[in-house]
Amino acid sequence: MAKRVKGERWTTEHAQRVVDAWERSGSGAAFARSIGVVAQRLFWWRRRLERLGARRAAKAALVPVVVRGTPVSLSSPPVVVAMPWGVA
Repeated sequence: MAKRVKGERWTTEHAQRVVDAWERSGSGAAFARSIGVVAQRLFWWRRRLERLGARRAAKAALVPVVVRGTPVSLSSPPVVVAMPWGVA
């Protein structure tokens, strides 16, 4: 997600993408800081999108994963998954 340019006005479509990414991130203030906005802007847009009826739930999707290296066993260290919106 690109950082915000000061004074930039968001379109409904842009706000929807940002709010979806924010919700998938699981982080409020940290996500807002990472894109250069205050958290209140995200909450404001979420409420506005709900009022406009434009709010749709962030879609979860299964994605294929290729595990490289040695096979995983019960004694293996935990697996870290890096997603576009953070590490899970």
